[in-house]
Amino acid sequence: MMTWYIIAGLALAWFLWEFLLGYPKADAKYENLNAKEQLLLIKSAEAFFPAGGKLPSAKEAGVVAYLDQMLVQLPKQQRILIRLLFVLIEHGPLIFGPLKFRTTRLSIEERTKYFASWESSNLYFRRLAFLSLRSLMTIGYFSCSSVEQSLTTEVSS
Repeated sequence: MMTWYIIAGLALAWFLWEFLLGYPKADAKYENLNAKEQLLLIKSAEAFFPAGGKLPSAKEAGVVAYLDQMLVQLPKQQRILIRLLFVLIEHGPLIFGPLKFRTTRLSIEERTKYFASWESSNLYFRRLAFLSLRSLMTIGYFSCSSVEQSLTTEVSS
């Protein structure tokens, strides 16, 4: 009987760690995103627009800052849906497997493979969730003037 209490306690501790705890403190420069959302967007943007290429990285383009400001301008219902999208994307590896960690704890290679699996999933809502996240990232990325300048320079050379 005591073994079941230990197993239940460990399961509860794991659940709390994976779903609620273990996130860094929220960055105060983002006024509208909580710590979990900030980390998810930073890690996702890094996978979509990594550093080291000819174009600016997502960090250099200020994608997360743009999305932070965009979120407050949306109607309440859309903000709720976007926040639910973030929760789904963050905990997708735990829900759909086979990965045992949330998205923000995956390496950049694992995150890239994870997003590719969503893009080609047989489940329509997974593909739709991926397209929604990618669209948000792309809007934030292309809103940056340095990205536009880099693209103009690339095309003209």
